[in-house]
Parts: sequence; structure tokens; C-alpha cells
Amino acid sequence: MWCSIREVGIFVAGLALLLSACGYHFSSAAPIALPRDMQQLYLGEIEDPTTEPQLESRLRTGIRNEFTQRGEVKWVSRERAEGLLRIRIFSFSSSSKLENPEQETVRYEAVMRFRGRIFQSEDDALVWESRELTVRESYSQQSESDRAQRRLVRLAAEKLANQLGQKF
Repeated sequence: MWCSIREVGIFVAGLALLLSACGYHFSSAAPIALPRDMQQLYLGEIEDPTTEPQLESRLRTGIRNEFTQRGEVKWVSRERAEGLLRIRIFSFSSSSKLENPEQETVRYEAVMRFRGRIFQSEDDALVWESRELTVRESYSQQSESDRAQRRLVRLAAEKLANQLGQKF
């Protein structure tokens, strides 16, 4: 029994409507709810002990974009903030992952470990803390390392937002 294109289209549209009605979201689009109904955040210190150029600024931009896209987050000055988001990068490494029989690198991998915390602005009390998060991005040529770092930072921002959205 074959279905017409019209019937398949109606089925797909119905399925999409049903999934959206039951609150299903793809993780990278799931809304986030800040703790204690906060809406105004200040992205404070990003503690970055690495020597990786541009990592801190890219992570700052990635987090701002991801949180803004997903929810009711308004980025404000520290004085106007309800919550202070602080990020600590534990490590960043980029190394060869796979070598061929001639011991030439054919695959590289960038790895970053980090944690996010939200503090109440008036008394600096901790109100939310992520677990230690790890993101990985592989690439095939050393010349792709900059692009890989950009993808890694985007993944890090998504992972942090996902954890906040799941209230972990």
C-alpha cells in the first residue's frame, strides 16, 4: 500500500504539530529557565588559565548568543543584573588523535573542560552550578584548528545551556 505525497505531507505536518504541542524540543533549541526566575544576567569573569588565543572572547560571545537565542535572558551591566554568570575553563588541548602507519597525523582533536556558575548579584550566593562539562571537536588538518575551536566553543555554549535548561 503506497501513500500519496499529499498524505505523507499531512502525516509529517501532524507529527510536527503533535511534537510541538507536547513540549518536545530539540536540545539545541530547548528553552532555558534561569534559576529563581532571573532574567537579567551579567556575564562576568571567564577564568581561563590556558594560553589559547581568543578562547575566552569566543566563549563569551558563544554563551551570550546561545542563551539569548534560547530564552528570556537579557544581558545587562553588573549593577542591573539579577544574576552573575561565571565560567571557569579547567583545560583546553589540541593534539593528534589518529596517526597512519607512517606516524603522520591524520586526525586532530580539540578538547575543553569547563564549568559554569550563576550567583545572585546582591549577595554573591551560589544559585546554580553545572557539573564539569567536556566538549570535543575533531578535525583533519592543522590548518582547520581555528575553525575547530569556533565549533568547540559553540558546542560548549550549547552544552551549558542544555544543562541549565534541564535544571541539572
